[in-house]
Amino acid sequence: MNNREKLINVASELIHSHGFEGTSIDMIMRKSGVCRSNFYYYFESKEALGLLAIEKVVSEFEEKILSKTLLNQNLNPLERLDSFYRDAISFQRSLFSQPPYPGCFFGNLALEQSAVNEKLRSVLSGFFREFTDSFEQCLRDGVEQGFFREEIDPKETAGLVVSQLEGGILLSKVNNSIDPFESTCATMRNLIVKPS
Repeated sequence: MNNREKLINVASELIHSHGFEGTSIDMIMRKSGVCRSNFYYYFESKEALGLLAIEKVVSEFEEKILSKTLLNQNLNPLERLDSFYRDAISFQRSLFSQPPYPGCFFGNLALEQSAVNEKLRSVLSGFFREFTDSFEQCLRDGVEQGFFREEIDPKETAGLVVSQLEGGILLSKVNNSIDPFESTCATMRNLIVKPS
């Protein structure tokens, strides 16, 4: 791993746990072991590094979660939905195993930066749009194939699901318990899936 990759990896970890404003260049250099001159060789600013850190986490989410669950055409829509919820709960549990629980990388940044940094807001908006579109496609397939309730509107429900996920994570963070996230996932699944 070269110094540029080290800086991006460390920045993504620190931003997740400390926020963008709470992560200083000095913190990134200390944890990565990269000197200041190398930092500025690769990046003109903390914002430039932050944008690449977000892109890295988005890419990992697409590869490790979306492509294997909601977008996986080898699974039927119900299997896609269940695999997504299973993976999401497993990931949030893993974050609880190393306290303090940081919550959602994307949700945290959206709350912190959307009103003050247009570049970060725009990248985050694109992520949430793609995430919502992935859910919409799974829901649309599920309605058409008879797995999900016919009365749900895939587009509106996809937006609701993403909001539910972020809200569940926020409540889990506030309550320092995975229970609110697990509960809201189970409730939303029951509202989507057609009773057998």
